[in-house]
Amino acid sequence: MRVSIVLPVKNEPYAKTLEHEIHNILKHYNCEILFQCEEGITNAVWHGIKRAKGNLIAIMDSDGSHSPSDLLMMVNYLEKSPSHDIIVAQRFNCYPLHRKILSLACAWLTRNFLGLRLDDPLTAFIVGKREAMQFNKFNGCKFALEIIAKTPRSRIATWHTIHRARNGHKSKLKPIEGIYLLKHLLRLKRESFE
Repeated sequence: MRVSIVLPVKNEPYAKTLEHEIHNILKHYNCEILFQCEEGITNAVWHGIKRAKGNLIAIMDSDGSHSPSDLLMMVNYLEKSPSHDIIVAQRFNCYPLHRKILSLACAWLTRNFLGLRLDDPLTAFIVGKREAMQFNKFNGCKFALEIIAKTPRSRIATWHTIHRARNGHKSKLKPIEGIYLLKHLLRLKRESFE
């Protein structure tokens, strides 16, 4: 099975180490790693998906916070599951209080606007079958949420993961993300009625 891994990269010195780690852990798979440097993470991911040639397409952060071991488990699961099209990593960490509050608020918004029960709707770690990952263009800042929202609920699996410490970076999540998420959810809800 061929697996394409899209890694959006912007000043990520850990990316080459991560590439080596992925190849070692997924050694039984034909892996294609796509470093995407386009402006903006959503744009980089979209271009990566368009270039991908794998049966499965994975998207993960290039700062080392997403574990290649979890990637292997997610790929194994999806490869053996005919009933699921995507698998979404859900963080299971002990975060500082402000981060927990923001995550809970975002999960509440996602559940109430789209009916999606996700512990971490802001995730950027997702693996999908090629046909489930094909989009003309993403319409918002949260590409994984858009993929999840446009996939039938019964075709989504979740994988609980503990994110590793970011290499050289702090979390990029700021309170303004809640506003961006709300705008994105409103647009996805509107599109679901069209």
